[in-house]
This record gives sequence, structure tokens and C-alpha cells, in this order.
Amino acid sequence: MGSYFANLFVKAKDANIITEKISEFYASSGIIPCDRENADIEISLFSPENSDWTSVCSDAFTHTDILNLANPLSVAANTDVISVACFDSDYLFLNLINPADSTDAWLNIGKSYEIKAPRRSNITAWKNKVRDFESFKLAAKEKHVCAEEFFFSSAENLGLSPEQIDLYEFPENCVKLYFTAPQKEDGKPAKFTIPRYSLNPCQIGKHACCSFYNTGSSSRGIAVVFTGNYTENDEITFDSTAIRIASNKPLSPFVSTTITLNKVKLTNGQSAYYWEDPQFKIPECVSTDLPPMVYQKKTFSREITVDFVPQGNPRKVLDICVTLIPLSNPLKGQSSWNVWQGYYNSKLEFIEEQNRSNKELEKYGAPVVYYNPEDYDLE
Repeated sequence: MGSYFANLFVKAKDANIITEKISEFYASSGIIPCDRENADIEISLFSPENSDWTSVCSDAFTHTDILNLANPLSVAANTDVISVACFDSDYLFLNLINPADSTDAWLNIGKSYEIKAPRRSNITAWKNKVRDFESFKLAAKEKHVCAEEFFFSSAENLGLSPEQIDLYEFPENCVKLYFTAPQKEDGKPAKFTIPRYSLNPCQIGKHACCSFYNTGSSSRGIAVVFTGNYTENDEITFDSTAIRIASNKPLSPFVSTTITLNKVKLTNGQSAYYWEDPQFKIPECVSTDLPPMVYQKKTFSREITVDFVPQGNPRKVLDICVTLIPLSNPLKGQSSWNVWQGYYNSKLEFIEEQNRSNKELEKYGAPVVYYNPEDYDLE
């Protein structure tokens, strides 16, 4: 996987002006300054002594964010501002603006299949903004294995120092800005959804998992239920069942708690394997006001994952159904995973469609597994 980033470079040393404009930008979305402990967004401002520029970097920025921030920053600081965004190392754009001298220089490097270049390059607009225009122009015409190589090699030509373009390792003494998007108290009950669906059947004796995310308010109490036509006669049982949540600790990112399933009869008379914890804390949903990348990371950190290893009859694995229930909203808040139900009309249709898709993937050299209908109970 290539590099993704979107950052700004302001030709000024005044951190107060930069902080003010970024705060105004986020305030319109309900995102407010906070301390480090409560931060959803971290922004680094780094201005080394040997540079006239301040790097403004964050993994929260999107390419549209930096383009929208650039103009107010340039006007407020009365200076040049460069926006730089990279997409999977395939494509990179640079935009240098300064309304005071009517500069609006744009440069595209490479090409991306995920985003169309927002504008055409106007290389001559850079002539009075770089130290050596001819070398800058030649470098822009070269083929780059990774698009960001152009930015790194041209940084000095733009007046940036080498240390301030290392976008991931800034000194401890650089200025840090912290922001958060307070969750709105809307009173919605806990309700689980499944953010990512697996379309691979479980395998006997091998680890499987299913993750759930709460789209409502925080609450306490969950239940895990395994159902399917294998439970009545214990044709499939489960080992190594556990609940896994994020710990937010770099050296130990997850906390896993072993759970014990008990065989029960549901109100519909069906047998099931069941476990519950009335005190389990379900985290509230993440504010949708957050930038997309931050929102994605935050939701991932609040997922609740059920781990399990099925044992028994391999012909029954297509019947495995895992349900997570919030005890505060059991009927409307529960969510279930089954490899084919909800997507296909039958198990046979699921197998045929998976094999067809795998045949297409195989053309591109991807490793695939074909499923034999005769290996499964299809009733």
C-alpha cells in the first residue's frame, strides 16, 4: 500500500494565526479545541529555525480540507501557502496560493484511479516561487515510481527544510493542536450494526470472528447468541469464544475476555448457545462531525468483536449465525452475521456466486478458494 497524506505549508512563523484559522475552520462543523487526553484530532505545527515555513500536518486532513484552509490562512498571514496531497503514492498534487500577489500555482504528479485531478497543471505559475525553476520543471516531467518522491526531492527548491517534510516524525517540541467533536446527546438506544461483512464460510478448527459497532447511545449489558440447525444435536460447538475490544494502548491494542456459551432454549423453541454480561459497557457511537479518516479510526476502536473456533460437522458451517444483543434494546438493537443470509436467496446461490467471483479474481493472479456444493448441507 502506498502513501496517503494531505498537509499544508505556510510561509510564516506565527502559530497563533494558524491556530486561529484552523479553529475557525473546524468550529463550523462543531469540532472544538480540547486537551490531549480527550482529543479526536491532533495537528502538528513545525517550523525549524532554518526554514521560513511552518508545516501544518495531520492524518485528519483530507485533500478538500487543505484546499479550503489554504486561502484563509494565506489571507490572514499575508503569505504563500502550499497544499500537498498524495493518494496511494500514485498521484500527488501541489497548490501554492497567495491572493496578495494573485498566485494560484497548481501541479499534478502521476495519475490515480481513485481520484480525478481537480485541476490542470500550470507549471509557469511556479516560476517566481521556486529557487530553480528549470530543475523544478524538469523534475515535474519525470516518471516517478512513487509520486511523493517529487515533493521530497523538490522541497528544498520550494524553500522547505528536509526535517519539516518528514510528515510522520516531528520533534517533541513542535506545537500540537487538539480538537474533539462532542457527541450529541440524541437519546438513541443502543443499536448494533456490522461494519464489515465476511463472505468466507467458517472453517472447522480455524479462528473466525465478527465485529459489531453501536450506532446509538452508550449502555450496559450485551448477549452473544449462536444459532443454526446444528445446535439441537450439538453438531457444531465452539471453542476459544471471546469478546474482544480495543484497549487504546499501542503495545497491547486489544483486550480479550473469554466467554462460556451455555445451551438454552429460545422463546421460539429453537436451541442456541448463549452468553451474557449485564455489566458490559457498550461505548456510544462516534460523532459523524469528525473528518472521514478520524471517524473511521474512532469507529474501529469502538467495535466489539466476537472471536470463535467452530468444531464439529463441516457440512453445517453455512448455518452458523452470530448475534450480538444490547440488553437495553434487545429486539430492535440486535445485529446478526451469517455468511449468506441477507445477500443471497439460498446457500447454493451463495456458493455459485462466490465461485463466479473467484474465477474473475483468479484472472488477475489473486489466490482464491472454490467451494463445492456437495460439501455442505444446502437445505
